[in-house]
Amino acid sequence: MVGISLKQHSCGDTKLRCSIVECMKQTSLRGDRRGDLAALQGRDFDIVIDTNGYIPSFVQASAQLLADTVKQYIFISSLSVYSDLSVVGMDETAPVGTLTEAQLREAEQLIPPPNGVIAQAYGDRYGPLKAR
Repeated sequence: MVGISLKQHSCGDTKLRCSIVECMKQTSLRGDRRGDLAALQGRDFDIVIDTNGYIPSFVQASAQLLADTVKQYIFISSLSVYSDLSVVGMDETAPVGTLTEAQLREAEQLIPPPNGVIAQAYGDRYGPLKAR
């Protein structure tokens, strides 16, 4: 996670306003979405952008833990959530993929390789997992 403070800055006499990074501090937090979220406890964030959620219950656990200390939690999924990628011009109202409860339980037990392609590890469950 990275903490960034932004300050509005006037660029010379042009009265052109631009945002610059006044102070940038990087904090590395280690945890495990499968149960070790201790690194997130007791921390306040203005915004959390979650781009790494594959199992719905793990995303829910993170979001619930941070619910009282984060002003905005954004989960970003991907195009793979949609059930039919051949449709031209689809938007967020298009049908998403679905999983049975058995498929969801099976996916929760999977441990993807640390240096592999996550989508390959979850196979055809990858998109529907992100849509749940």
